[in-house]
Amino acid sequence: MKHILSLFSFLVFACSNILGEETGFFIVAPDGSGSHQTIQAAIDDAPEAIRTLIFIKNGTYKEYVSVGSKNNSTSKKISLIGESRDGVVITSDKNREDNGLTFEDITTLKVYAKDFYAENLTIENTAGSGRSEALYTHADRYTFQNVRLLSTQDTYKSNDATRGYFRNSLIQGTVDFIYGGGTIFFDDCTISCIHGGGYITAPSEASVLIKRTLTEAGIFLRVGFIFRNCDITANSDVKENSYYLGRPWKERCGSAFLQCRLGNHIHPAGWKEWNGSETSATMGEYLNTDAAGNLLKTDNRATWSYQFLKNDVERYLTPEYIYGVLNASEAYNPEKLCLTPAKPTNFQITDDLLLWDSMEDAAGYLIYKNGKLVTAVNASTTLFPIMERGVYSLRSFSQNGALGPIAEVATGIQTVQSDRLHITVCDHTLTLSEKANISLFSITGKLLVSENNTENISLQGIPAGIVIAKVICLDGTI
Repeated sequence: MKHILSLFSFLVFACSNILGEETGFFIVAPDGSGSHQTIQAAIDDAPEAIRTLIFIKNGTYKEYVSVGSKNNSTSKKISLIGESRDGVVITSDKNREDNGLTFEDITTLKVYAKDFYAENLTIENTAGSGRSEALYTHADRYTFQNVRLLSTQDTYKSNDATRGYFRNSLIQGTVDFIYGGGTIFFDDCTISCIHGGGYITAPSEASVLIKRTLTEAGIFLRVGFIFRNCDITANSDVKENSYYLGRPWKERCGSAFLQCRLGNHIHPAGWKEWNGSETSATMGEYLNTDAAGNLLKTDNRATWSYQFLKNDVERYLTPEYIYGVLNASEAYNPEKLCLTPAKPTNFQITDDLLLWDSMEDAAGYLIYKNGKLVTAVNASTTLFPIMERGVYSLRSFSQNGALGPIAEVATGIQTVQSDRLHITVCDHTLTLSEKANISLFSITGKLLVSENNTENISLQGIPAGIVIAKVICLDGTI
C-alpha cells in the first residue's frame, strides 16, 4: 500500500563499469528539476574521455548546442536522450542569409566529437527561408535513433570522411536538405519533402570508392548517402513530379535509394544534373516502389543514373561492409548501438519501494511518474522509494543510451474526489472528509479491514496491490 508524501526528484552523476565502459549521466529540465536547465550547460560539465548520458525532460530548448568546436577538439562521448521525440525540441531560428552568417553560426546542433549518440528528440531550425541548417555532423561515428530534423533548405549537413547512421528517424526539408560528404546510412527513415523544394540530396565527397573491377555491374560505387527501406513522402501541398532524389554537388559523390517507397512527387527522371558532376557521380537505386508497394518503372530515369544489381547491393552497400572499409582500425557498428535493452521484469511495489530485477544488458534505468520523467538511476540500483501515489514506469537504457520498452505499475490507493466525499491516503492512514462506515477489499473480493462511524482507517498490514474501498455514509449513501 502506497501513501501520499511530497514528490521528490534526485539527480545523479554516477560512474560505473557496467558493460565495460565508464558512464555518467545528467538530467536537463527547463523547470529546474534537473541537474541543468540547458543542454549546453550539461555538455560543458561532462568530463572528458567517458560516456555521458544527458537525459532531457520535455520542453522547448531555444539554444545553439555544440559538442566541442571546430577549433577545440574534445574527447567527450555525449549521448542526448529525450523524454519523448516530439516533446523535446532543440530549436533556433536563423539562416545564413542573415548578415552574412556561416552555417556554423546558425546551425542548431553541431557535433565535433566522435561517438556521439542521440535518441528521442527533435532538432529544428525555424528560420523558414534561406539556408538554415538544423544539424551539422563534423566528427566520425555519430548515431541517431528516433529523432526528427526539421527545417527547409540545407536541413542536415555532414562533413567529409565521416561515418554516420540514422534509424527510424524523420528528416524534413526543401532544397538539398540532406547534403555534404562522408558515408551515412539512413535505415527505416521518413524523408519528408515540403512545399517550396526540389532536391532531397546534394552529396559532395563520398568517403568510400569501390572500384569498377570489383562490381558485377562494372561501375564505380562512390558511397555517400545510402537510404535503405525508407519512405520518401511529401506534404499535401507538394506538386506531383516536383522533387528529385538528388543532384551531385561534387564530382566524387554518390546517393543511393535501396528498396524505398517513393511518392508521386518524385520526378520520373529521378535525378538532376549539376555542373557536370553527374558524369562521375554514382546516383542510383535498387528495387524502389511507389507508395503502394508497386515496383517503379525506371525507363525515364536520367541516363547517367544507375539501377544497381542485387549482388552489388548485398555485398557492398551495407553498413558492415562500408564501415569495415572506411577507418577499419576504428570499429563502428551502429546497428549494434541501436539495439534496445529488454523490458524490466518483476517491476512491482513493496513496502513503499519500487522493485525490479537486475538486468545484465542495462546500464541504468529511467523512472517516470504518470508518464513524466522523474530521474535516472544506475544499473546497480533495483529499488526506488515511492514518495507519492500514481502510475510509475520503468525503462532500461543501454551503455550509449538506447531506450528499452516500458514497464508500468500503479500504487494501490489514490486520492478520490467526488461531489459528496473526499478520500485521501497519507502516512499509512486513509482519511474521509466525513464520518462513514468503510470496508476495504482485495481485487478478489476478500475483506481486508472494516470500520464503522469513522473518519480514519489504518492501512498498516494491508498488502500492496489494487484495493477496493466501499464507503457507506451515515445517511445511507454508498
